[in-house]
Amino acid sequence: MLTTMRRFYLSAIIFGLLLAVIGAQPLSANWGGEAGGSVAAGAFKPIGAGQVEMLKEDLHIRLYRDRAKVEVDYVLHNTGEELP
Repeated sequence: MLTTMRRFYLSAIIFGLLLAVIGAQPLSANWGGEAGGSVAAGAFKPIGAGQVEMLKEDLHIRLYRDRAKVEVDYVLHNTGEELP
């Protein structure tokens, strides 16, 4: 027979695993997928993205009480031919 404390820990572990499985969302970053865009502007679909290399990425996150400020600077290099 399980003690009350063991039942509590077992319940907490099962609850955590259920949250992890149910709440899991696929994440995309660094060319992981298309940007959603708005209905008026449409989705952003890069052309020739296979020719672009990311040389540098600087990510700065500032946390405040009620918000976060995220800044990202990229240095990209186009390895393909020049477009007209």
